[in-house]
Amino acid sequence: MAAKEKEIKITEKDLADFSVLYPEMTNEQLTELALGDKAGINFSSYASSSLSPEEMKNAREALIDSKKRNTALFECRYFTPAAHVLASLFNPCEKLADALINESIKGLSYKDIGRFSSSNGVLQGKSDRVYASYLAGREIISGMNKEENVLPEKYADMAKKITVKENLLNTEIFFNMCGECNIYKTFGKNGQDIMKGITLSEKSSFIVRDKMVGYNESYFSIALEFEGLTVSLAVVPNTSAVKGNAAVSLIFADEIAVYVDSATKYFDTSLLTAGLKS
Repeated sequence: MAAKEKEIKITEKDLADFSVLYPEMTNEQLTELALGDKAGINFSSYASSSLSPEEMKNAREALIDSKKRNTALFECRYFTPAAHVLASLFNPCEKLADALINESIKGLSYKDIGRFSSSNGVLQGKSDRVYASYLAGREIISGMNKEENVLPEKYADMAKKITVKENLLNTEIFFNMCGECNIYKTFGKNGQDIMKGITLSEKSSFIVRDKMVGYNESYFSIALEFEGLTVSLAVVPNTSAVKGNAAVSLIFADEIAVYVDSATKYFDTSLLTAGLKS
């Protein structure tokens, strides 16, 4: 439900001031101009005596709605959400912006987002709703920082086929997974790349830790979204009690649950974390 907006009051002085600029307009028309001015929109775009007060009102409300949408997009752009295990699967700020603008998740609307929402805590709670909507009741089963494996056997077999190779210029990851998928990659500081409808084969590889462009010392992630299954590999800060190289998380998300485990249990990750201390 959208927050109730504070009522804007128009005084006789407001009308008098605008009547100097637009002497041919009625008080009803001048009221619409004054309301637009106080709302901080471009009232001059509908300041025409040929428009009825109702037409001016419609134009004013459309401009205010557009301003609210742009404000929500701006706030999402500069929002830094709290770390979340699912952040390697999609850009949480983009998912939040989409949910707000399209009002596709109950309780989320761009109409509720004002300036400074990104810094006053408002967006974090709404971001949590986006994650909850993505899970749709599915449990997150995590084996990070635990000895036991949590991936079901069919996913563990897939994980064991992932290989990493290094050459003089970079490091390559071979997922050895086939089929059409969407790909979401993150790298460096706020870097991302999204590719849709890509067909992978056993020969497909992903270049990471590129030594020529500064990618070598950055955290990164790769998510492959197949129909009914999303697989993600992410190099992340080590949160275990024993500090050392960065950690590598592996996610298999299907219609039943989201399984998160340490990739080191399934294949050699040393080339992905070498030198990345945390």
